[in-house]
Amino acid sequence: MKTTQAHGAAEMLAAANIPLAAQVESAGWSLQGARSDLGAASLAASEAAGIVAAVHGAKPSPAIARSAAGMRAALSALSLLAPFDLERYLRHHFTKVAAQTRLMLDDLIDEGAARGLPVTRLRRLRADLADGSP
Repeated sequence: MKTTQAHGAAEMLAAANIPLAAQVESAGWSLQGARSDLGAASLAASEAAGIVAAVHGAKPSPAIARSAAGMRAALSALSLLAPFDLERYLRHHFTKVAAQTRLMLDDLIDEGAARGLPVTRLRRLRADLADGSP
């Protein structure tokens, strides 16, 4: 099956967002707690972007989107602009799709490892998540 440009772009967006969601979950759904260690999510997102680029031929997202500063700015902006309690929403949504988040992380790790790409930070972030229901 041929990967479309739109599919690759969607995969690249997920490569930046899934590590961030996992970091927020690992911080007990606390945005303040997640912001205190966005370096881990940033490094994992960079690994994920490299994997998605290798697998789908997708153009990597801008480095700012994968940086701790970019993630911090995005969380701050979303917190200010969302017309609802963002922490509550993230907890509710990502608890429902927890299995999908874990599967996406596992797939990224497997694809990266199979290609000899770095996956250390993704593995560390994945290990911080509970295997069962959140």
